[in-house]
Amino acid sequence: MAADGFYEWRRTGNARTPFYVRLRSGRPMGLAGLYETWESPGGETLRTCTIITTRANNLIREIHDRMPVIVPGDRQPSWLDPAMGDAGVLQEWLKPLSPEELEMYEVSRAVNSPQNDSPELILPYKAKG
Repeated sequence: MAADGFYEWRRTGNARTPFYVRLRSGRPMGLAGLYETWESPGGETLRTCTIITTRANNLIREIHDRMPVIVPGDRQPSWLDPAMGDAGVLQEWLKPLSPEELEMYEVSRAVNSPQNDSPELILPYKAKG
């Protein structure tokens, strides 16, 4: 799954502060995932997917203990190849991306509502006051 970045939240008591994580290069990232097509008990064909996570690197660990597996561009064709069956290689790829390749910053709490959907949601948060 291609993405420009992802959100993660830091919990402090009952408060949840959102952060946006992206590649320092600004390029899109490939998130490792799995998908499946299956038939529900009601006979409906469903397509479902999940993003694979791994332990957090030193940057993300500040706010959460897990992070998505990020597949570097040169590995994406192999990741997507159904013939790729080398479990040892695939296992090696499930490690966290180096923290030096990522940047993370606080964003507006407006991301906490699914009713909000705009490009401004990935901009750095500037506290008013």
